[in-house]
Amino acid sequence: MTSSSIRKSEIISTHQKYANLKTKMNSVLKVEDLVNDIVTIHKYRIEKRNINLTLKVCPRTEVFVEKLGLSQTISNAIVNAIESIDQRAKAQNKNEDWKLDITSEFLENKIILNISDNGIGIEKENLDKLFNYGFSTKK
Repeated sequence: MTSSSIRKSEIISTHQKYANLKTKMNSVLKVEDLVNDIVTIHKYRIEKRNINLTLKVCPRTEVFVEKLGLSQTISNAIVNAIESIDQRAKAQNKNEDWKLDITSEFLENKIILNISDNGIGIEKENLDKLFNYGFSTKK
C-alpha cells in the first residue's frame, strides 16, 4: 500500500469515527501539545519539501474542546498548506524559500491559531467555505 493510500485510509477512518460519535468527547487540552503532536505527524512531508517551519504557540494555554475534531481541522490545514506550496512550486517550476508558519495568540479570552504559508493561495470565493465540513476544491 502506498503512503498516499495509507493516508487516505487514515482520513476516512477518522471521519467515520467522528461521524459516528453520538456525543462529543470534550476535554481540556494544552494547545501547544496538540499542535506539536500534529506537526510531528507531518514533519516528514515538511522536511522533504524543504519547508521552513515556524512554530510559535502560546505555552500553557488550555482549551475545553472535542479533541478529534480540532485535531483533524488543524491537520487538514497543515496538509492544505503543504499541498498549496507543492502547487506553487510546480507552477513556477523553481525552488523558493517555502514557509509554513503556525502561531497562536491569546486575545480577548480567545485563542487565535494562525496557519499560513507562501503557497498558491485560496480563491476569494472559497474563503467563507473553508471550515464547512466536507468542503474541498480538490477534484
